[in-house]
This record gives sequence, structure tokens and C-alpha cells, in this order.
Amino acid sequence: MLRPPLDTLVALLDVPPQANLHIPITLTLTIRNYHPTRSANITVHLEPDSLDSFVVSGLRSSRVPVLLPGSEEKLVWRMIPIECGYVKVPRIKVIDRRKAIPLSQNSGESGMPNDASSGDIVKVVDVRGDSRHGVVSLDNEDGQLSSEDTETRDYNTILVLP
Repeated sequence: MLRPPLDTLVALLDVPPQANLHIPITLTLTIRNYHPTRSANITVHLEPDSLDSFVVSGLRSSRVPVLLPGSEEKLVWRMIPIECGYVKVPRIKVIDRRKAIPLSQNSGESGMPNDASSGDIVKVVDVRGDSRHGVVSLDNEDGQLSSEDTETRDYNTILVLP
């Protein structure tokens, strides 16, 4: 029996695996709404504590236009690495604000929350890595199945060369 994915909103982050010092690279975030009937109200934030290794041009905090069912939106940032070695990619926080809109708004009252960060956090998936929780392989010695946890890999870094 096939089970469809439970995530109706998916954020895919496309980052090159390596870069050269002081040469711009592109960071692309694709947000897809897989829900068959509901539109999505999304906000995106770049975390300021992880911007130490890059100079970033693009929006730091923004609201994505309403995503209709089955549509997608791409956000692009240009980044210039200013440190060599393995450096962390700026953290991106994607928030679904559909559930944060109070029910009082439906009755005509104004009650929009002041906090733009309230809502459900959407998992950002790095397209360089495998999104499965574990890899199952056949052990040759005794024919047993063994699983390797892929969550231990660190996909949120870029190798910056001089």
C-alpha cells in the first residue's frame, strides 16, 4: 500500500556543495504547496546568528505571496563567502501561518496576531542529502539487514576554497 507524504508544504533548499572565497554563489529555496484544496500563508526568515561567514544579498525576513494548491514559489539569495573551510549555510526558517490566523477573523473582527513568527514550522530539506531516516542494506556475513542512520551527516555546510 502506498502512502502519500504527510507534508502538505515542502521547502527545498538548493545550495552548491563548494564555493570559492569572495565569489558569489546562489542559494535557492523552493516552497511547494501539495495540499489539494488549501492555500498557504508563508513567511521566511534568515537567522541572523548564522550570517557570520557570508555577505548575503536578498530578503532577511519576508512574506511569500499566497501559494495556491499545487503551486510553488522560489526565493533566491546571492551569498559571498568571507571565510575558508567548512562553513555553515545561513539557517532559513519557514513558517506556515495558516493556523495562526485566529477564528475571530472569520467573524469579521480584527484580530491578526502581532507576532509574525507564530505558526507551524515547515521543515527545510537540503536537496544535497537524502531525506530518508535510514538506509537499509544487506549485511553479507550473516544475511541480516542493517540500517545506517543518515541523520548523522551534516548537510548544512559548504566547503569554501581559497
